[in-house]
Amino acid sequence: MNFQKLNGFNLLPNTALLTVAALLTTVASFSSSVLAAPLEDKQPVSQHNHHNMHGTTMPMSMTNRVMDAVSMQNVPKVDSLEHVEHPEAVAHLALPDKSQITAGLRSPDYSNGYRNTASHHMMSSPNFWSLDAEKLELARNADGQNTSGQYELTLWYGNDYNRLYLNTSGEFEQDNLEQASTSIMWWRPFSTYWNTTFGLKQDYQQNDAAQDTDPKAEQTWLGGGIRGLAPYWFELESSIYASLGGHSQLELNASYDLNISQKLVLQPEVELMAYGKTDVQHGYGAGLAEIKTGLRLRYELTPQFAPYIGFERERLMGKTAKLYKDLEANSSSRKILLGIRFWY
Repeated sequence: MNFQKLNGFNLLPNTALLTVAALLTTVASFSSSVLAAPLEDKQPVSQHNHHNMHGTTMPMSMTNRVMDAVSMQNVPKVDSLEHVEHPEAVAHLALPDKSQITAGLRSPDYSNGYRNTASHHMMSSPNFWSLDAEKLELARNADGQNTSGQYELTLWYGNDYNRLYLNTSGEFEQDNLEQASTSIMWWRPFSTYWNTTFGLKQDYQQNDAAQDTDPKAEQTWLGGGIRGLAPYWFELESSIYASLGGHSQLELNASYDLNISQKLVLQPEVELMAYGKTDVQHGYGAGLAEIKTGLRLRYELTPQFAPYIGFERERLMGKTAKLYKDLEANSSSRKILLGIRFWY
């Protein structure tokens, strides 16, 4: 038999290749097992602590699970796992008993109750005063014969809840005071835009329709009214009075400020006067006695001061007009106005 001699150099390449292949297989299997564990813990984690997660299950390593199990022993039992709070927060929100609240004990952030304390000084309503000249005007009849004028002043003192009003108004013609009215009223609001008034009023009338020797007549009234701002910014005022002689008087007034520009304001106004029964001595009849309409255009140099021009018509109605016609007195008039208004 012919035996071929084994050559060591022929066996070496085959043995080396097998050895390298075995090493690569071992390294690959080891690296896959080693890299698999970190990948399990590197899942996205919420910014909140995992023991406060809202019902979310997250994969975690064995070490984290053991530590969480130990920390969860200190968390109080709750009915729902969706909102688990720290023990410190739960203890902080505990309410005191009734005796503590009665004694006025509280924490700095009011978490254990609120003590009813007195109002702060800045929350009180201090007293103020104001002078309001709604009308200071001269008037000339449309025929240009007579010059007259009228005034309407208000002085009040008080706060946002109680005020004392002193009102005075009147009309004069040819340096003679034709009629005047002075009242003192207590003012108090009953809603955001409405308030009530109650008090005394004294009227003075230069009565051309009087049938006695003394044409001057005075009358005292007791009553009150409601005034305020209606929807669409209409200013309304309604007053009713009664006298000791059994007479009654009703006054209605409505006005509106139409802003043409920031300084130019057009103000229409309507005023009605009615009485319960006829009083010849004081020159009025039962029912609707007078209607006065006016239109004033003012220019507000400042919010406190504004000159104006305007037009006004006054007309007597019903039995009151008949009293004046019987004495051949005018029952209607038209006037061109020039005046100022201000408040301080």
